Amino acid sequence: MKNSERLENIVNMEKLFNELEASLKVIEKSFKRWKRLYPKFKILMEYYGSKQRKKDYDDVNNGKLKPEWPHWILDEDAIYDFYKNQRELCDDMVNFINKVFKI
Repeated sequence: MKNSERLENIVNMEKLFNELEASLKVIEKSFKRWKRLYPKFKILMEYYGSKQRKKDYDDVNNGKLKPEWPHWILDEDAIYDFYKNQRELCDDMVNFINKVFKI
């Protein structure tokens, strides 16, 4: 391999490394935030399955609570979709992690 080709390869590898390193830093920051917020997710899931959420939902729909109050969270689909998306992301992450560990 000529020196010019070697230099080009080294420069390309440097670019790859820098891109990967920047991506990893973003993932680390996001993962730390996700772990920090996990207790709040548990609170949300407890509310999702609670009698209180059902009562809040019924009361908004029956006019006992003001309909202009934020109430998207009372809809089962909102929390379920979030839960499902989180599970799918976790599955994707586990599969990817297994691939990374095989290197």
